[in-house]
Amino acid sequence: MSVIKWTDSYSVGVAVLDEQHKNLVLMINSMHGTYDQGIMFDVVMKMFNYAAEHFHLEESLLRKRSFTGLDRQIREHKMFMRKASEFAGKDLSDPVTHTQVVTFLSEWLVHHILHEDMQYREILALYEI
Repeated sequence: MSVIKWTDSYSVGVAVLDEQHKNLVLMINSMHGTYDQGIMFDVVMKMFNYAAEHFHLEESLLRKRSFTGLDRQIREHKMFMRKASEFAGKDLSDPVTHTQVVTFLSEWLVHHILHEDMQYREILALYEI
């Protein structure tokens, strides 16, 4: 998986959520090219914690706007958190594991933004946040 290049097509129209998405992209991209177990573990844990904050904010905004897809968002977020915690227990210096981790995180985030988060774009765009 190559580095994720942020484009306007990833924007959900809410500045704070876009900034958080950009930070998640930066964290994933920082894992490219390093097989250092400590660095990889630190990035995965940092991403895990940051994603938890992001998911909480996103779910809170969607709950306030009675978004009908909230349950699906919550399920997707929980699945991501489970997978991220699994990665923390693996040998992240192993090239195969490294590739699996970076590929999963990259593909999940891009898919989630473009397919799941875009479903709320119009709803949240109606409100000032």
